[in-house]
Amino acid sequence: KEVEVARLQKEISAEVNRKIGEHQREFFLKEQLKVIQQELGLTKDDRSADLEQFEQRLTGKVLPPQAQKRIDEEMNKLSILETGSPEYAVTRN
Repeated sequence: KEVEVARLQKEISAEVNRKIGEHQREFFLKEQLKVIQQELGLTKDDRSADLEQFEQRLTGKVLPPQAQKRIDEEMNKLSILETGSPEYAVTRN
């Protein structure tokens, strides 16, 4: 009976390791693809996409100088911050 339990644990462990390996490989390949696409200019990172979207929304709008200055400051700030940071999310919204 102990031999059977040990065999079963070994099988389960092997299956878990196989699945983890597959997920790691898939994650690695997806990250490589993202980097390659960005290098080729095929995709934009989140920051570039956000900045472009805001610029498009502002195109053709006439704003008071103080508002334009504040928007410029926030856009500059957004271009520097990491997209995963809480401050980025606050600034973006």
